[in-house]
Amino acid sequence: MGYGKGGRVGIVKLILSCMQRNPGDRRWGKRRGRRFLLLCMPAVLVACGGSTAHPASNPTVAVVGTQKISEQQYSLRKNAALLSIEQGGGAVSGSAGTQMVNQVSADVMQGLIIDAVIAGEDSLLGIEATPKDVQAQIAADAKQVGGMKALEKQLSQGKSSMAELEDETRSSLNEERLVYYWAKEQANAVATQLSQGTAFDTLAARWAQLDETQSNSSSTTAPSYTVQLSPKQLTAEGSSFDSSVSTLQAGGHTTVPILTPQGYVFAELVGRQGSTLTLNEIVIAAPNPYTVQDRAAWFEGQVFSLLQSACQDKVIHVYINAHIQPCSGVATPSPSVSPSPSA
Repeated sequence: MGYGKGGRVGIVKLILSCMQRNPGDRRWGKRRGRRFLLLCMPAVLVACGGSTAHPASNPTVAVVGTQKISEQQYSLRKNAALLSIEQGGGAVSGSAGTQMVNQVSADVMQGLIIDAVIAGEDSLLGIEATPKDVQAQIAADAKQVGGMKALEKQLSQGKSSMAELEDETRSSLNEERLVYYWAKEQANAVATQLSQGTAFDTLAARWAQLDETQSNSSSTTAPSYTVQLSPKQLTAEGSSFDSSVSTLQAGGHTTVPILTPQGYVFAELVGRQGSTLTLNEIVIAAPNPYTVQDRAAWFEGQVFSLLQSACQDKVIHVYINAHIQPCSGVATPSPSVSPSPSA
């Protein structure tokens, strides 16, 4: 892609994007959560100019580095989002509808740009989802609901299409793979820092701040990275985690990342109360199974860092009126101007 390196350790502190799930959304698999989501990106990127004229005969509506965004992709997502809004009672016509359509156009294009950044990074790393991978995942989804005909029936009843499902599956797989790849790199980096003498508390506090999903349910006075785990909770984290922390002495910590259902974890023993352990944890969140709603702040920081680089290198270009200025992060809907037929 030419504007990023996989797994960069320097994480940009970002204002989080807002991703809202529509109540009318329809899902078939646990990793779902993208098709009717509108990405509301705040203005955190560097401005790099407006849209560029493009021949109408070219089906590419935008490019991000070497990644192309087709008119079909854009139309699929935009139409699906508008249908979801309309089914929920929202206006998609008239003055209010024009504003809504313009905002949807901007949000959909922004989401496609982010997907292209992720796909480009996956391509550099050799982990991008192939058409074969996409079809294999759809086949697995079909098996869960009783076969391909049953899946097609669900799609039809939801006024959706196989093309939409393929688009969603591709982007979901690409994000999931990059999350796991980067999480492993981050975990190895933490292990190196610990071996070089960085204090456990320092790294735990840093990751707790980066990952807003970490919380402390045992005490309002303890640091957010301190947890109390019962034997049942220890078992739920997996045998590797359970056995690793059970042998720790007070003040001791694990030195290698332990893969758990919530991601990679390092643990330091604070104390024991009966069979309950009090631990300080460093958690590099990468839940398994993964959904877009589980997206951690550290991962968003990585992606936005790549977006910044792409903007600085001027490799993002939008060729249609999608009511967004590339790299500004600011949608520019205009109530008096309707989208062009292809926008």
